[in-house]
Amino acid sequence: MVDAISYEDLVRFLGYCKQGRGVQARTLKAYTGYLRSFFGWCEAVGYIDRSPARALTSPKYIEPPKTVLGVPVAHLRQMLDFTEQASPRNYAILLFMMVTGCRVSATSNLLCGNLDLQQGSALVFEKGQRWVTYEFDELTAGALSNWLVQRPNAKHDYVWTGPGPKYVQFRATGIRKMLSDLCVRLRLPHYTPHQLRHSVGEIIANHDHSELAVATALNHKNLQSARIYMPQRIQRTRVMRREIESTLYPERAAKGKTELQETVAVKT
Repeated sequence: MVDAISYEDLVRFLGYCKQGRGVQARTLKAYTGYLRSFFGWCEAVGYIDRSPARALTSPKYIEPPKTVLGVPVAHLRQMLDFTEQASPRNYAILLFMMVTGCRVSATSNLLCGNLDLQQGSALVFEKGQRWVTYEFDELTAGALSNWLVQRPNAKHDYVWTGPGPKYVQFRATGIRKMLSDLCVRLRLPHYTPHQLRHSVGEIIANHDHSELAVATALNHKNLQSARIYMPQRIQRTRVMRREIESTLYPERAAKGKTELQETVAVKT
């Protein structure tokens, strides 16, 4: 019976799927691949002399770009306001990610020795197996300093620690769960750490910075090598961090750097 199926039969079948059943191009492309595989196998084992699916062409299908939206500023503030009172560690993590756009894996692997609160910079091992630097301003430095003075003595140099008694590294999975639980607690939509990164890009763009400036601030790989030729860009990213902080905390930005600068203390 298999050898009775012709190329025309397969074309009619795919036409029926598209017109009669409303199958989308993405699924039709998969169907075409299945048919070629099946009849190719039939030919290989001797059930048929020649596969009727050889000449089948897959319908053109272009994967639509995935749209990842950032978190509304009002929801970012809800997260910050809650964690600032409830958990110095979680507050520092969230503010650091919301200001820098650092990816969750790199955030979880941040080492105390790679954190410079006086200069406002963090050296992290990022996606693509590369070291990159994220700058931040006084508000973020103050939150990090406040956590570090309370950080338990652990047998590792990671900035973030899990619960006692061992205080192991607080890994990316823990940060994701913390954010998920926080969204449930505050009755917010489910947000992911990657959406926090997108929020950074959106806030920077809303301050009328160029695409190049946004990409530089987020350490996109294709522009990373150019940063050494544009030191003024690094200074601009510091300004951007301050603009993000002033967007999240407009009432605090008016106070300037007075109290926050005094709270920055390097843990030695």
